[in-house]
Amino acid sequence: MTAAALPLAAAPRNFAFERSPNLVGMVRTVPGRLALLALFAVLLQPSTPIWPAIVLATAAISFVARRHAATATALATLGVFAVAPNWYGVSAPALIAERAGLSGWLTPALRWGAPCLVLAFAALFLAAVRAGRPRLAARHPLLCLLAAYFALIGAAMLGPGGAEAKVWLWSLAAALSGYIWFIALVATEQRNSRSRVPFLQQFAVMHPFWGSTGTPYGAAPNKLSKFAAADDEALAISQLKGLRLLIWAYILLALANAYAGLVHTRLGVPSFHEALAAYLGPGLPWRLRWLSLFSDLFENILRLASFGHVIIGSARMAGYNLLRNTYRPLASRSIAEFWGRYYYYFKELMLNLFYFPTYLTCFRARPRLRAAFATFMAAGVGNLLFHFVRELDQVAALGFWPAVAGCQTYAFYCVVLAAGIAASQLRGQRPRPADGFLRRRVLPFVTVMGFFCLLHVFDDTSRTTPLADHLSFFFSLFQPFG
Repeated sequence: MTAAALPLAAAPRNFAFERSPNLVGMVRTVPGRLALLALFAVLLQPSTPIWPAIVLATAAISFVARRHAATATALATLGVFAVAPNWYGVSAPALIAERAGLSGWLTPALRWGAPCLVLAFAALFLAAVRAGRPRLAARHPLLCLLAAYFALIGAAMLGPGGAEAKVWLWSLAAALSGYIWFIALVATEQRNSRSRVPFLQQFAVMHPFWGSTGTPYGAAPNKLSKFAAADDEALAISQLKGLRLLIWAYILLALANAYAGLVHTRLGVPSFHEALAAYLGPGLPWRLRWLSLFSDLFENILRLASFGHVIIGSARMAGYNLLRNTYRPLASRSIAEFWGRYYYYFKELMLNLFYFPTYLTCFRARPRLRAAFATFMAAGVGNLLFHFVRELDQVAALGFWPAVAGCQTYAFYCVVLAAGIAASQLRGQRPRPADGFLRRRVLPFVTVMGFFCLLHVFDDTSRTTPLADHLSFFFSLFQPFG
């Protein structure tokens, strides 16, 4: 889904620092760059506890490693990994340890051991993919990784051994759940000999030092090099654009907080999950059911944009002029466009790992079915798999099969989303000069926002409320007197 936030996130001309020759010239100097990095540190400090490591890595690449940016980025990523090895969260092994009565379970050996073992596995797996042996790993790296992940979960749940052995297995599963999509993205690119990079450079994007979630915020190594600043002027422009994005992140976060205070505190509009609980309990007025959907969607856009701007702004400070993660989604004219504009890097991950492999192999003689099925595999199957893998804590809490059964609501969400995107792509209607303002602007906005507001009813991965209750809430939206 894609990059800044709303029409309001398009910066005015006097806010586009990179367009000022004087500022670009100043940042090209050593004192100017040091001043910019100091301001970067001030802006980053409230956002992440490991800000010193990110700032130091950015400074090193800016000053001493520009000619070897890819290798320096890999080393910086591994350095930040040493500072925060459990960035992916350890709630699943913590739950297992609590059940077993283990106190102080996260020992230094476990804290660094599990993620280090997963990175070692990644190195061996990527070496095998590049060598083309075994052939299955080279041809279908994602399938092999998913098979390894589910086998590890099976061993953690059913395997012999004491409590400490189970905690180790769950810790390995948690680490693999964090890194699996990074490894798959790199493997998909590096199996092609024409796009290979030196082996160490593959680790530049294994949860890059500028930050990420389980969704890689960036690109595979060879593609990432195309975003790197080629000279001092390009570096200065990239860093000024990063500064602008960081400032926008705080503006959007302040707006999101003010909006939440107005809507939830002053006006009494509940969040969607609160609205669903109230509807299933004492009841909720019809207007509040609708308002909870609209308010949730708008607030989610603001918060995702702010979060993504910090990450991409940090990458730009390091000289990687990456595209924004959220970019004017409210200006989208179609469902497919909104999906790309709202969360660009998730959309790119699904395209690279599910859409293109399906599109290149299935239904070649039927282009429309081919495109629709590839979309279903990306927005439907891939989307569901991603969230199931990400939420390992649900498997630990509920058990494997109850966790699978609990995905029914989000599975429904994925199917409807995929159908909406496929229909949007097949329709492919472009604006015509003869269209008036209503048809060019208002009608697409109402259609797209209406679709995603209604779909938000099923955007629930918590597994606490069955699909039937979500459907009941959905139909109640069309019963103003019910």
